[in-house]
Amino acid sequence: VPKVPLMEEFELCKALRYHGRIALADSTIITSSRRFFANGVLKTYVLMGRLILLYQLGYSTESLAKSYSKLKSR
Repeated sequence: VPKVPLMEEFELCKALRYHGRIALADSTIITSSRRFFANGVLKTYVLMGRLILLYQLGYSTESLAKSYSKLKSR
């Protein structure tokens, strides 16, 4: 897994695309709902969408992590 402060799953997918196709697994993943309860569903999805957009526009993962931690601590 790439050593980046944020967006590690995107970096991992970029690195793996040269090694073959990525397949979907028939597994379930359980994640924490803490952020959704604390910030609300809409606000959480807007924040995630904003981070993904900025990442795809070329912002560094370090600058995104700083922005994310400021928003997270509100």
